[in-house]
Amino acid sequence: MKLCAKCQKNSVFESKETALCKGHFNEYIFGKASKVLKKYADKKSKILLALSGGKDSVCCFYILSRLGYDFTPVYLDFNFNEKNLRFIKKLSDKFKKEIIILKSSDYGIEIKKIMDKKSGSNPCVICSTARRYILNDYGVKNNFEMISTGHNLTDAINQALNNMKNNFLLGFKNITPFLKPQKEKKLLGRIKPLYLATDNEIKFFMEMNDIPYFKGKCPYFKGFFFKKYINDIEKKDKDILIKMAYSLSNFSSVIEKTKNDIFISDKLCKICGYPSSGDTCSFCKITKY
Repeated sequence: MKLCAKCQKNSVFESKETALCKGHFNEYIFGKASKVLKKYADKKSKILLALSGGKDSVCCFYILSRLGYDFTPVYLDFNFNEKNLRFIKKLSDKFKKEIIILKSSDYGIEIKKIMDKKSGSNPCVICSTARRYILNDYGVKNNFEMISTGHNLTDAINQALNNMKNNFLLGFKNITPFLKPQKEKKLLGRIKPLYLATDNEIKFFMEMNDIPYFKGKCPYFKGFFFKKYINDIEKKDKDILIKMAYSLSNFSSVIEKTKNDIFISDKLCKICGYPSSGDTCSFCKITKY
């Protein structure tokens, strides 16, 4: 066992780059989240936390609470898993903080029925489209400034590789730790406090600190195609992932600045009035047709 690089105590976390004791590993994770939060938000920012119950969003819940940020956790109940809903209610009691529960039926839709109807479509695309829309709509109507999600470094790299695989250049504009709010378009800002921490680091952090999270799997989720390869890179040299994260953040800003020159300009959806690349937004396409 290696000794902690910071204090020479026995380490609990080791990688090619460093070895850390429990206290300094916690400091390491909080430091990564604080770096993002301090740059793009302050303690008075009205933050809406997208809470799924999984390790990443619960980690955000824990960190935002410990750092004293003003946030409201919201769980979207699409009626996929009753056990997950029960866990969310217990989590509210444990953290002593109210969790807002929204149902897709509140919007007059049933996501499971839409998935069954559109069996040839990717269910994750349908689900994520609905989640983004409902969270933004709730946040706009309740005067929030930004939405916090649990997307981490592994997620960012995986999304980038998927975009390359599918020749989806416009998707790169979202691979950044922060997206500015656009009040004139009724779009909240987006912040990813865990952008600099890997999936494995967050999992270790949660289990080492005995922070409960829902370990069940979504019945529709098919897994991340590139995750195995990303984990292999992390084992060999985690610095490569961090460098890629900063490169992606810079590249996303370039795409955002030039998108109107090389892509269709944003319009307003003719049905709901929210921004869309065409006459009808993705949410209305999957729910109205």
